[in-house]
Amino acid sequence: LIDYSISNSILSYNSEMENSVLITQDWDDETVYALLSNMVNSWVTDISPHVERGGEIEKKFQFPLHEFAVNGYSIFMEGTADYLAPDGTLWDWKTAKRKYSAREKQLQSVQATMYTMMLAQTQPADEYLFHFGVVIRSEKSSGHITTVRRTKNHHGWLARQTVGAVNAMFSAGDLFMNDNHFLCSAKWCPWYSVCRGAHITSDDDRVVDSP
Repeated sequence: LIDYSISNSILSYNSEMENSVLITQDWDDETVYALLSNMVNSWVTDISPHVERGGEIEKKFQFPLHEFAVNGYSIFMEGTADYLAPDGTLWDWKTAKRKYSAREKQLQSVQATMYTMMLAQTQPADEYLFHFGVVIRSEKSSGHITTVRRTKNHHGWLARQTVGAVNAMFSAGDLFMNDNHFLCSAKWCPWYSVCRGAHITSDDDRVVDSP
């Protein structure tokens, strides 16, 4: 399993490097292999044994906020969860520079609320568990699991926040635009061509050499 996972990771890395990606570290192949090997080992050793097999990978979802509408428009939530286990717990795979704070994620994770809200559409329950399976990006890598608990009260609060954001968008007459994230690109965002991409070209973003 470890050798297979490392091989797949190397193939994915090489495939990404062939595309136009933002390079933040200039690593040689030996360094990349060592880093990926350590991270894969951490996932297999520290996280994988706690994951129940037989679930759904890349679980896509879309559902409406039935009780809310703005200017006559229905609001839909959609996304893709990394893994839905047979027991109904959700998993998301992450890499990070440092260990996650359980308290911080419990208070602030919109992702955990959104994905458990999706699960609540078909599996009503008093509470839901969302697990972050996190691998530290370093040569001395380690893996850990941070669990977030969500209830219908969290779901209701996210719905209210969403309605507020949509209302503000209609009032402003435009979309919220935040391009300070690597996902802001034609590769990752289906709206890029009518948002930042309608104003900034790839040539505009060409990197020049510093003196």
